[in-house]
Amino acid sequence: MKQPNQTRAAIAKKTDRGAVDPRLLLGGGVLLLAALLLVFLSGPSEEPDGPGGQSVPILDLTGEKPEAGLLEIDSSGPLPGVGPLQVEMHYLGSRDDSLVSVQRPGVLVGKVYGIIGQGVEDVALTVVGGPQDGAKTFTQADGTYRLDGLIPGLHFVRLEGRTIPPAVRMQRVTGKNQTRRDFYFGEALSVQLVVRDHKNKPLEGAVVTTDLGIRRGVSGEKGIVSLDGVAGGRRVVLDIRAKGHVPVRYEMNLFAGLLKGEPIELPPLPVGSRVRGQVKSWPGGPLPTITMVPRASTIGAFQVAWEEWQGLSTDREGRFELNDVPITHLLDVRAFHPYGVCDPRVRAVQPSISSAASANFVIRQAKAVVTVEVMDENGAPIADAALRLEAVNPDRVLAALYPGLGTSQVGVRLPVPAQLLREGRSDADGKFEFALGDHPQGTGHLLLTAESKGKRGARREVKTVGKHFRLELPDIRDAGAVILERRDGGPIPEAEYWLDGEPVANAAGLEQGFYRVTVRRGELQMKTVEQLWVEGQTGLDLGR
Repeated sequence: MKQPNQTRAAIAKKTDRGAVDPRLLLGGGVLLLAALLLVFLSGPSEEPDGPGGQSVPILDLTGEKPEAGLLEIDSSGPLPGVGPLQVEMHYLGSRDDSLVSVQRPGVLVGKVYGIIGQGVEDVALTVVGGPQDGAKTFTQADGTYRLDGLIPGLHFVRLEGRTIPPAVRMQRVTGKNQTRRDFYFGEALSVQLVVRDHKNKPLEGAVVTTDLGIRRGVSGEKGIVSLDGVAGGRRVVLDIRAKGHVPVRYEMNLFAGLLKGEPIELPPLPVGSRVRGQVKSWPGGPLPTITMVPRASTIGAFQVAWEEWQGLSTDREGRFELNDVPITHLLDVRAFHPYGVCDPRVRAVQPSISSAASANFVIRQAKAVVTVEVMDENGAPIADAALRLEAVNPDRVLAALYPGLGTSQVGVRLPVPAQLLREGRSDADGKFEFALGDHPQGTGHLLLTAESKGKRGARREVKTVGKHFRLELPDIRDAGAVILERRDGGPIPEAEYWLDGEPVANAAGLEQGFYRVTVRRGELQMKTVEQLWVEGQTGLDLGR
């Protein structure tokens, strides 16, 4: 699922044999068995029933909004910092639109180091999978980067540059302070590993990948797999999948100096089981989807590749089967559908080696709905308009559905439940209906967005269900520009511009409306205007 333009992060440009070397595996820093993320999840309490009727308020929890940093400029001399200005603009809507935006407080900053230990310029960092798939930024001349607007939790980040091989790393981002992560790359390596089954015997046919599938190998008769061209460095992501075994993941330090020319022995793979079930009925439309995450965890020598069981569609009869799931975890299984509410909300199961667990659901037509009607400026319906209904506070929604994901050390990529994001398209009459009966109470309001090619988009804040929205999308005609200026008479450096996360040549030709504008120079945040009305030539003073 691609991330919507308005919600994308702004771009800031430019050993001995038979044993694992303890320096190779991470997570606390010593032996392999202690090197991995330990999963501790508290059992979730069921969220209160959602709105059961019409015109029911969606309860909000008022939270503090972090104020954007502002660098005071007191004189008419040169602006502080080195290099060009980075001007990041996010369209918020017209005067009739809601200025509410989705709150994503996570910020990931750091530096990318190349093979010779220096910062690498123009490395693209892109979020892979999850609710923010596609969020992107670039390193600057000294290798530093900043990725704003992330939902707190675990994210996978793909790195690509001219002087480093493509690689994927994983990082947990907090919501209170900036999360710092430096990425270190060494030379490309050839690595051999020994894969063993749950009986500690060499396992043939296991698929081993690095960097979420960029490099791939299959183990032979002796369980040995060879991987060439591995992007060496710190915390290399290594995945192992084999039939009948749980898909596991390791983070390994792989540098030429640490490898001794012999295969790296990995611990035996854990045996897997199954979860079977059926969504016995649902209110038509698309097929239901199934997502499974752990509720609790026991200490183990591996991480589980939990995204293996996220967002899976049932078959046409509503049946599903989740294979090779862990038997060491209590598992939360949920079913989602854009038109209805699932009963029960969640099934907690724990399969065994000898038997699969079952989880059955029914999705009922929702009584609590929001209806939308999209039209042009002449009142004619607009068919096939893209509609999006998303939680203003996604971290609260995820915390209510999956307690612990945002705060514990469990290595689960953030899922995308329907309560977080619902998407649809208007019919021939310009209409669509969203079900909201399963929205967790106390997690904040929702944001409704409508877009159509050649039209100005519309945004509305949704505070109650049972409401009908008539959204007018006029033709895009008005153009504006943001002009950087200094009333104190000081010089203005060269500037680079981004609009909704995409680079643009300049800040001209903008759609009339409100914008959030942030100006940075290097790592210095110089100015932030939360709501700048752009109409014609609109000045932005950098001198104060």
